[in-house]
Amino acid sequence: MAVYLDIQKTSEHGDVVSYLYRTTDNREGAFDINKQSGEIILKRLAAGEEDEHLFRRAAHKITKHFREGELPETTCWAS
Repeated sequence: MAVYLDIQKTSEHGDVVSYLYRTTDNREGAFDINKQSGEIILKRLAAGEEDEHLFRRAAHKITKHFREGELPETTCWAS
């Protein structure tokens, strides 16, 4: 099954950056990342997402960017 997620920064306050991830059928979830530690904090799963598989993909992509020293305004996950 192919997966595509749009990932967008929604806000930045102090050490916390908030992201929204959106599926191709417009289901949305949200999470934060700590700019200092890289810790990911789930805020909301996308509708119908019971096993966190979409959240984990979006979080993995942002963690990869974090390790490269960036927290982009937008990115995506495609598989």
